[in-house]
Amino acid sequence: LEVAEGRDGFGGVRWAFDHGETVRRPTIERIKALGGGIAMQARMAYAGEYFLERYGEEATRNAPPLRDVIEAGVPLGLGTDATRVASYNPWLAL
Repeated sequence: LEVAEGRDGFGGVRWAFDHGETVRRPTIERIKALGGGIAMQARMAYAGEYFLERYGEEATRNAPPLRDVIEAGVPLGLGTDATRVASYNPWLAL
């Protein structure tokens, strides 16, 4: 996938999808082509059993798909999703 000639994603605006724990390779490539990034939280550390129940074993094996995002060269952000669902300590997520 390529961005149309003369365009830089969304006109040079920096943008990202948040909660990208379920993103797959085709979508990662599309996000890359559009000049975007992906942010993920430590959902698996705090609620992995619910993730497994909701998305199934196959999706859980590659969640979050950090390696896929890094290998694609897409900007990756990590976060804690605030203290209402996770610790304020960013090192736990990292």
